[in-house]
Amino acid sequence: MFLWKVLHYAIPVRMSLMQRKIINDASCPICLTRIETIEHLFLDCPWTQVVWFGSPLQIRMREMDTSHFGNWLNETFQAFYGLDCKDKGPSSLLAYICWFIWKERNNLIFNHKPVDPHNIISKAWKAYIDFSETIPFGSPSFLPDNYTSNQCGASGVLIRDHVGIPLIARDFCFPCSSVTCAEALAILMGITTAQTLGLKKMKDSLCCRNGSTSGKHNLPPSPPRLPLIGNLHQLGSLPHRSLRDLAHKYGQNLMLLYLGQVPTLVISSAEMAREMVKNHDIVFSNRPRSTAPSILLFGCEDVGFSPYGETMIAIANNIVSRCVLGKSFMEEDGRSRIGELSRQMMLLFGAFSVGDFFPGLKWIDVARGLLGRMKATFRELDEHKLNRNGMVNGRASEESKSYEESPRRGKKSGGEKSKIDMEDINQMSYFKCVIKENLRLHPPVALLVPRETSTSVEMGGYHIPAKAQVFVNAWAIQRDPSLWGRPEEFMPERFENSSVDFKGQDFEYIPFGVGRRGCPGMAFGVASTEYVIANLLYWFDWKLPGGALGEDLDMSEAHGLTVSKKLPFHLLPTPYSP
Repeated sequence: MFLWKVLHYAIPVRMSLMQRKIINDASCPICLTRIETIEHLFLDCPWTQVVWFGSPLQIRMREMDTSHFGNWLNETFQAFYGLDCKDKGPSSLLAYICWFIWKERNNLIFNHKPVDPHNIISKAWKAYIDFSETIPFGSPSFLPDNYTSNQCGASGVLIRDHVGIPLIARDFCFPCSSVTCAEALAILMGITTAQTLGLKKMKDSLCCRNGSTSGKHNLPPSPPRLPLIGNLHQLGSLPHRSLRDLAHKYGQNLMLLYLGQVPTLVISSAEMAREMVKNHDIVFSNRPRSTAPSILLFGCEDVGFSPYGETMIAIANNIVSRCVLGKSFMEEDGRSRIGELSRQMMLLFGAFSVGDFFPGLKWIDVARGLLGRMKATFRELDEHKLNRNGMVNGRASEESKSYEESPRRGKKSGGEKSKIDMEDINQMSYFKCVIKENLRLHPPVALLVPRETSTSVEMGGYHIPAKAQVFVNAWAIQRDPSLWGRPEEFMPERFENSSVDFKGQDFEYIPFGVGRRGCPGMAFGVASTEYVIANLLYWFDWKLPGGALGEDLDMSEAHGLTVSKKLPFHLLPTPYSP
C-alpha cells in the first residue's frame, strides 16, 4: 500500500505541502539544497543514494533514469526479474527500503533524530528476512509494462452504414498501459471487424477516455490529434510559426499538445509567462531529458539543460566567474574548428529525434545515423576540452575579449579613436534600439529551451499535469499585436522612450528567457554583440554584393536550437575613410 501511495504521489512530501499552502519552504529537510519531491526523497538525495548503493541491491542511481519514480521502479523491477534465478525477493527488499527511508525522514522532522543510512539498511534487511521466511515467493507470469498506470482498458466499435444506421457493435477489455495503446487497439479492432463484414471504404470516428482520474481535470484546450503521433504532424518545418497559428485558433494563452506520447504545454502570451514565473517558477524550472543534450552536453550537465538544483546553480556561478576572470574556454589549436562544431551542434539540437517522442522507437534514431552524428560531434568537442569551462556559447565573450586586446593594424592617426569602447556604446542610444529591435523580431531561440513541470499545478484556470514538457513561444509573444504596435515592422524607435528591457522583468520582451532558467549570460552576450557590431560599423562601410538592395534579401528561416537565416547573409566591407 505504501509503494502504491508513492507511485500515485499520495504521500505528503514538502513540495505537495507547499502547493497546498500548509508550509512555506519546500526544501529537503535532509540535504537542505533541493526541493523535496518524491523523486528527490527516494532517488536523488545524496544520503538516499548512499542507502541504495550500501544495500544488498547495490543500486547506482547515476546509471539510471531518476526523473520519474514509476519509470525507475519499472527499470529496477525488470532488472531483477530478468535475473536467471528462482529468488524473486529483491523486489520486496526494495519496497522495504522505500518504507524505511520514509520513516527515517519523518523521525528527523518530528523527533529531530539524525538520519543514518546504515540504520535504514539494517532495518530493511531484517524486515525482508522476516517476510521471506513467512511468505514464499512465486514467479509472476508477466511484468506490467507500465507499473504506474491503470492496467485495465476497454474499447468499443460501432459500425454504421452511409446513412448512419448501425450495422454492428462490439466491445472488449484488454490489458492496457496507455491511452495511445488503447487508441491503437480500438482502430485495429474496427478495421478487423469491417474487413470481416466485407466493407471496403471506412471512415473512423475515434473517442477515447482514459481509465485514470485525469479526465476529471480541466486541461488546457487542445487541437484535434491523430492516434499514435498526436499533434506532431501540425508542427511543420518552422514550429514557432505553426504553434503561433494553432494558438490563435485553440488557445492564445495556454494550449496542450501531444507530441507523440509526450504531453506538451505551449505558452503563447506574456500574461501566462508572467504567471508561470511569478507564481510557479520552481515547478516550471526543470528540463526534460532528451537525446541531443544527453549526448552533446555531457549527460545534460551544462547550465542550459541540467535539472534545476545545486548543479545548475554552481555551473551558472562558474560561468560568471570565468567571464569576469577572462579565462580562455578552449585550447589554442581548437580555434579553427570551433565555429563549425558550434553550427553543427545547433543543427543537431533542432533535429527530430524519434526516441524523444516515442521512447520505444529509439532504435530508429540509431538506424538513421542521428545518434552516430551526435556522438561524433561530442567526441570532437571533448577533444577540445570545452566542458571544463562551462559552456560552448561562451565563445562570444572570449572573442570580444581577444578583439579588445588585439591592436588594430591600421589605427587612425591624428589622435582619433582606434576603436569604439563600451563608454562610447553607452552613448549610442539609437544603436542600442537597433539591437533590441533585432532581438524582438528574431530572438536567438524562438521557442525557449523546453521546461518540464516537476509536479502538477493549476495555472490560468487549467490543470497542468506533472512531467509535462513546456514551450514558451518567445517569437509569438514578441510579435503579439496586442502588445506591440505594427509588430511585423522593423522599428527601432519603438524602444527610444521605453523602459522595456531584455532582463526578464518585461514579459512581452523575453529573447533570453525568464525566471530561474533565464540565460545567465544575457548581459555578456548583448555587451559583446554591441561591441563587435559597433566596431565593424566604425571601421568599415558595408554593402550587398552585386548592387542588391535591402528589399532583395531572402529572409527565410531555418529551424534548429536557434533560428537563423536559411541562406547565408553576405556583405562586402570597404575600409572607412573620412
